[in-house]
Amino acid sequence: MSSAAALIGHTLAGRFRLTGFLGEGAMATVYRGEQDEEVFARRDDGTAEDHAELEVIARNHLKPGDFYELLPEVDIHRVKTTSDLTSVSLHLLGIDNGCIWRHRFLPEEERVVPFKSGYVNVPCEQDRDAAVS
Repeated sequence: MSSAAALIGHTLAGRFRLTGFLGEGAMATVYRGEQDEEVFARRDDGTAEDHAELEVIARNHLKPGDFYELLPEVDIHRVKTTSDLTSVSLHLLGIDNGCIWRHRFLPEEERVVPFKSGYVNVPCEQDRDAAVS
C-alpha cells in the first residue's frame, strides 16, 4: 500500500545520515535554517546486498523556500544543517516510509545497511498480517 504522508524532519547541526528512500519518490522543502545537500549515484551494479560504491553527482545549498525532489534514480542523499539554528524541512513522501525497508549508506566503507525507520502511528500492514496468522 502506498500513501502520501507529510513528515517534519529536524536536522541537528553536525548530524546527518546518508539514506535512500526507495519508492515512488518524495519532495522536501526547507522551512527554517539552511542545509547542504549531497546527491549520490551508485556506481556498482547493486547485486551485493551489503556493498555500494557511490559517487557525488550534485551539491546543493538549500535556504528557506528551496525544495528538492527525491526520485528513485536520485534518492540517495545526505543533508547537513549549515545554519546556527536547527533546520526544519518538510517532506511529502510517496510511500509509507515507516514500514518499508530502506538503506543507510556508508560511502567511506563502501557499505550499505538495511533499516526500517519505524516512524509510524499504527502497526505496519505486514506486522498486522503476521499478528493475525
